[in-house]
Amino acid sequence: MNPDHDFSGDAGNTAVEVLVIALVGGVLTVAFAFQAFGAQKASFAAHQLARQVVRLETLGIANEQTLTAMRGATAANLHINLDEVSVSYSQVGTVGTAVATVSGQTQTARMRLGD
Repeated sequence: MNPDHDFSGDAGNTAVEVLVIALVGGVLTVAFAFQAFGAQKASFAAHQLARQVVRLETLGIANEQTLTAMRGATAANLHINLDEVSVSYSQVGTVGTAVATVSGQTQTARMRLGD
């Protein structure tokens, strides 16, 4: 430490620094939380969409109009473009599988077909 330095003009700076650090830390925490909650919300929506599609396909009552309406409802509920919502269905043996993607979050649902 330099003994010739005059610290008399430094009064009050610590309080301002603590306040600024607290504000910046708080803003960063809230920004991260909103991003994490958005991803979680999209993941839940993708899972729900996949489950609904596999149910409808397994029951044999799904058609292109129904799937488009479900994609549109999901997009509208999340305030995103329809292009960010996709769903596909496949069947191997007695197991039907639906894969839904919402805003980059992909979820899969499987259901055994009835006899």
